[in-house]
Amino acid sequence: MDKNRETIFGTEPTRDTEGLTPRESRFGDLERIETILNTADIATVISIDDYILDAIGTHSNEVDIAFLQEKGKPLDVHAFSSNTAPLSLLKTKEGYLRAIFKPESGESARRKAEFNITRFYPRERDAYRLDKALGLDVVPPTVIRKVRLKDNQDAVLGSLQLFIPREYALPFNKISREDREKYTRTIDWQKIAVLDYLINNADRKDANMLAVTGSTPGVIAIDHGCSFCHISNRDIMGPRLDLRLQKTPLDQEVLGLLRNAQNNMHRILPRMSQDILARQSIPGESIIEKIEHILTSGMIV
Repeated sequence: MDKNRETIFGTEPTRDTEGLTPRESRFGDLERIETILNTADIATVISIDDYILDAIGTHSNEVDIAFLQEKGKPLDVHAFSSNTAPLSLLKTKEGYLRAIFKPESGESARRKAEFNITRFYPRERDAYRLDKALGLDVVPPTVIRKVRLKDNQDAVLGSLQLFIPREYALPFNKISREDREKYTRTIDWQKIAVLDYLINNADRKDANMLAVTGSTPGVIAIDHGCSFCHISNRDIMGPRLDLRLQKTPLDQEVLGLLRNAQNNMHRILPRMSQDILARQSIPGESIIEKIEHILTSGMIV
């Protein structure tokens, strides 16, 4: 097996939605994108601050952009796109697939102490796995692998997530107040609220959501390092806080996704990292119990 594959937890990468009804993803063919993220060569890695100038100062952990290729040549991403994912989402004009890399070595000790978290990067991958298993389709494909940041250094472990370019979606803090309302009425807004409730996300600020531009508005969720942890009421923000204050009933589409996945949680949860599995016995943090509460009340808290 490739040494860069996610073997740190002692298991091969798995198909998280086995047994569930396949769904077309906005990001493309998820299995194929995961394969690229797991196995493709890294052509180069640069700091996100050198790639997106207005990202400077917006993150407490190290964040890099990796350009992926196949055996020294650009990827043929046409084979990995779907009817719902534009090719501009998947590649640069030179044919490279871009991905966000967050190395364990660049994690903020201060932030980890603040939320009593040992490692951020597994939470990035586990938020995607849960999103994928539930069929929410709001978190970009994410894996764990090793990446060599510099030629003279050993590869380091971290999370690698499909990069969402500005041509497709803007950071939520970059959209106008007038446009904001139409995004809060989307089904994605409710899906992110549900996801944040299930994973105890403590960092759903505007900069950690992307507003999909174009004729059909949507919202994408990123940055899940501060999740699967103990949070207080002051940590609840974004869509979850909005639905909580408005006492908004969840759409039947969202409730239907949770019902479909409910009976498969015994297969889904064991594929999470040990960090997250250890928290499932903590009162108030059980994902299964939270899903049952949502389905009973039709709302989130």
